[in-house]
Amino acid sequence: MNRLSRQEHGNRTVFGVFSAMAFAIAGAILNFGGHGPFKASEWTMVFVPVLPLLAFGCSHLARYRGYSSGVSYGLIFLVIAGAALATPILSASTFGVVVIAASAVPPLILMTLNVRPGNFRSGRENKK
Repeated sequence: MNRLSRQEHGNRTVFGVFSAMAFAIAGAILNFGGHGPFKASEWTMVFVPVLPLLAFGCSHLARYRGYSSGVSYGLIFLVIAGAALATPILSASTFGVVVIAASAVPPLILMTLNVRPGNFRSGRENKK
């Protein structure tokens, strides 16, 4: 597999993180707006793509910043584990807020890390 340029990592980061946040916000709105008895099957399907898209976007963000993808996976695991511990004590209406916060924390932490010089392809090598 060819190594990606820094711009390609950046483009994939934008796609992954923003689409994960869009699904998380849409799920939270549907969850909060739903009245009546709590039915997880109605809005849970909106939250399903959040984790894979977040992992995709954060792994490319870590690569964009010059770090290994494992850094992003570790952050996602810690945040999801913390959210999973807090979920049983929360009401159904606040679960969407927890998912939004859990999907926003790993990209924010990765953005605060210093940029490390990486081995990216130069612009000339991209045009074959």
